[in-house]
Amino acid sequence: MRDSFALQLAVHEVQQRDNRYAPESYAFLCQALGHTVKMLERENDEDRHVNGRELLSGFRDLAVLEFGPMAAFVIRDWGLERSEDVGNMVYNLIGVGYFGRNETDSIDDFSDGVDLMEALRRPFQVARRR
Repeated sequence: MRDSFALQLAVHEVQQRDNRYAPESYAFLCQALGHTVKMLERENDEDRHVNGRELLSGFRDLAVLEFGPMAAFVIRDWGLERSEDVGNMVYNLIGVGYFGRNETDSIDDFSDGVDLMEALRRPFQVARRR
């Protein structure tokens, strides 16, 4: 994984082009990438590439682990509301050369049909009695 100074420079460059998302969200995205690689047990693989759906799953999982019931509030405060926002952030980092991509990657991979806010709230919802 790259050092934090390189990430800060990349985020600064991204923010000049697209400031929809808080700088903290990019640091969290990088943490989520590492979390996803671990989740998929690819840490020792030569090719540690993850696709959009895998990264979204790891992103949501880490948000719930890190922020608990406040996950949806934190993520929304950073400017993210949909899974596609995570994809926009990934492609922003690709655009400045911080992340790489392969020929099969697509921004559409981040449209996985899962409601981001609902996925962050669901683990903490109390089951209703009928």
